[in-house]
Amino acid sequence: MSSLEILSLAYNELSGKIPSALGKLTKLKLLAVGGNRLSGTVPPPIFNLSSVMLFDIGANQIEGTLPANIGFTLPNIQIFSISSNRFTGAIPCSISNATTLELLQANLNKLSGNMPPLDRLNELRAWNVGSNYLGSGGYDDLSFLCSTNTTNLLALFIEDNRFGGTLPKCIGNLSVTLSELKLNQNLLFGTIPRVIGNLVDLERLLLDHNGFSGTVPSDFGNLHNLVVLYLSYNEFSGAIPSSLGNLANLAQLYLDHNNFDGHIPSHLSNCRSLVELDLSSNNLNGTIPPESIGLSSLSILLNLSRNHLTGVLPEEVGKLNLLAQLDVSGNMLEGDIPASLGSCVGLEVLKMQENSFRGSIPLSISLLRSVKELDLSHNNLSGQIPEFFEALHYLEILNLSYNNFEGTLPAKGIFSNASATFVFGNDKLCAGMLEFHLRKCISRNSNRILIPKWKLAISIFFGFSGIALVLALIYF
Repeated sequence: MSSLEILSLAYNELSGKIPSALGKLTKLKLLAVGGNRLSGTVPPPIFNLSSVMLFDIGANQIEGTLPANIGFTLPNIQIFSISSNRFTGAIPCSISNATTLELLQANLNKLSGNMPPLDRLNELRAWNVGSNYLGSGGYDDLSFLCSTNTTNLLALFIEDNRFGGTLPKCIGNLSVTLSELKLNQNLLFGTIPRVIGNLVDLERLLLDHNGFSGTVPSDFGNLHNLVVLYLSYNEFSGAIPSSLGNLANLAQLYLDHNNFDGHIPSHLSNCRSLVELDLSSNNLNGTIPPESIGLSSLSILLNLSRNHLTGVLPEEVGKLNLLAQLDVSGNMLEGDIPASLGSCVGLEVLKMQENSFRGSIPLSISLLRSVKELDLSHNNLSGQIPEFFEALHYLEILNLSYNNFEGTLPAKGIFSNASATFVFGNDKLCAGMLEFHLRKCISRNSNRILIPKWKLAISIFFGFSGIALVLALIYF
């Protein structure tokens, strides 16, 4: 056993503590016990296995701190993974002496303190410390980025921590091979430096849930390889840069919950790979560009809600035949609901509430066989509620409240469930079920005067008698 070089016991449902006897395997190069139910602390001798190149104890229930000299005791380490455990304390500064380190995964722990310098980690390819308590909210929390001296870095994940301060200009000096950068869910603020456009190999950039402000630099348009861009839940303002239309590979664009104003740029129609677009909760105005809403690649989400958009919903919406969720609620849209909406046969969620749509619900809506949630409330719709809603078998929530519907509420399908159907605020509507709190429908026959049969017989008898008397007087 003393000559053992590989010990791989990952994902075997092992429990208990890591035995300290493993520290005697002085020739061990690979230690992989991740994905078990191991607990307790790591015995100190194991951190002294100087031959180890791969150290993986991730996805367990291990606790404790990392030894201060770990960068010296593991001089040959290439892959170091302690993710999804319960480690506390700081990442030791000595880690920068582990010059062979290529991958560090310490995410999903309870680590705290400042980031160590990374200037000597020339072989580093991925650094993942997301979902910890790192950083202090201080102005220079990201200063470690300026000491990074690696040309091989592919991924830097520091999301969901307590990093504060501004994004330093040295961010543009990171490896040109960097493909993933996740800084989201921190305490960062200030503007985005234009040099971020230097990171031309970026495929995923997540800056959401911070306090960034100012305008989004047009230099984002240089990131031609970008597939995912999250800028939501910040304080960005100004116009959405038209240069985003240069991002032909962009699949997910989230700009929601900011202070963007101006029009929706028509250049977004050039993003032919876009499957998710969220511009909700901003101050956007003007009409919806037909070329943007008709982007047929959109298959998961188009959210334009909570803005100040005006005009009609363009007929081009019918090109979104693959789209699963469409939300244009909370705007100032008007006009009829376009019949072309019935071509969006993939829709599962359709939200059009809190606008000024008028007219009747078009028959083409009956083609939305996959729809689960449909909200047309708080509009100026009128006419009768179509019975075809009864046949939409996947429909779970239907909200038609506060419109001008009239007539009898259908009774089958979704309408048989008063907790899933909302029709408040339609004064001319009646229903048979009391649960809808509508006036009860009155049958047409209920106003007729009913005459007892015996009275009817007497009336008929005297009627015929009168006729006979008149005839007798005429002929006799």
